[in-house]
Amino acid sequence: MKKETFKDHGFTEKMRRNILDEIHSGKSKSSHSRKPVLAPVMSAVFMFACLSLFIYFGGSELGIFDNGKNASQTNFQHVDLHDNENDPNWIKKIKLPTLVPFEVVDRTYKHTPQDGFDIYSVKLSGPERQRLTIAQDVGLESATPAMYEPVKIGDVTGSYRENKELGTSHLIWYKDGVLYSIGYNPRTSDVLLGKGDLVSIAESFKN
Repeated sequence: MKKETFKDHGFTEKMRRNILDEIHSGKSKSSHSRKPVLAPVMSAVFMFACLSLFIYFGGSELGIFDNGKNASQTNFQHVDLHDNENDPNWIKKIKLPTLVPFEVVDRTYKHTPQDGFDIYSVKLSGPERQRLTIAQDVGLESATPAMYEPVKIGDVTGSYRENKELGTSHLIWYKDGVLYSIGYNPRTSDVLLGKGDLVSIAESFKN
């Protein structure tokens, strides 16, 4: 601001300096007042983004977030697989699940005697060719399943594994002289069964 601006307006030199000081001090305050507000906001946004990523990827590793359908999305059906006495291959004495992950449109039974024990297998098929295969080795004094991912099934510990590319999953455990095995293949369906789903099926076994 030039000195001539105040000429003939009754301003003294002291008044001019006071006005200039006020103008400059106002600019300084306004420029510095934004920084303390903007910095905490940006820091909070950054911390929230980092926390969200940590929760998501951590949850994925722990199985909290699953791709595909998990246990809460599976349309379980309650069935009685011992109601097929007219089938010549029907197996009455083995345990079978009462909970299955699809409507059963076809089932097959097979019995294969071995030295000292018997192998029973049941294959259940769904409307989209999805398949649940149940196998039982009956009469074993002991068995140690190959351990992949340990999982509790009632009061015993079993082994779970899956093939994420194919969407298949498998559960195996031993109890009271029987080695149990459950295998699932989604085939043309989009129903993927995880660890929790197979455990629910395993815990529903009854005679």
